[in-house]
Amino acid sequence: MPPCAVVSWWDYAAPPPEAVLYVAVVADLIRNGKVVQIGCLAGHGRTGTFAALVRLALGLDTSAADAQKWLRTNYCSEAVESKPQEAAVVDYAKSLGIHSGDARADVGERLPPPGSGDDIKTDAGWDIRWSRSG
Repeated sequence: MPPCAVVSWWDYAAPPPEAVLYVAVVADLIRNGKVVQIGCLAGHGRTGTFAALVRLALGLDTSAADAQKWLRTNYCSEAVESKPQEAAVVDYAKSLGIHSGDARADVGERLPPPGSGDDIKTDAGWDIRWSRSG
């Protein structure tokens, strides 16, 4: 059976930090030609949000708005379905130094930027840096 990761993430909510940690792992797998399946119960909000983060990490989009637009056009019109999820995509794009476009939500949880803190070694050997900000 292939490796599997399950993250507890409330419907309509922004991704928890542990979900964002997997963005780098998934992006690395895709860069190395692996097939990755992403999913939630309905396949809209959480799936779309995570996919938007992965698209940004891979450099496939030039803004958070572009990532959301691509997903809503090519995957599901309801992808990234809440203000907290939209805000999380914008915050992640900003943490990568990517322009947010017009996707900025006025409300929502804020995610700490990846790549700037504690060392985390995964079982697969990926080295992820992370810190939580207030």
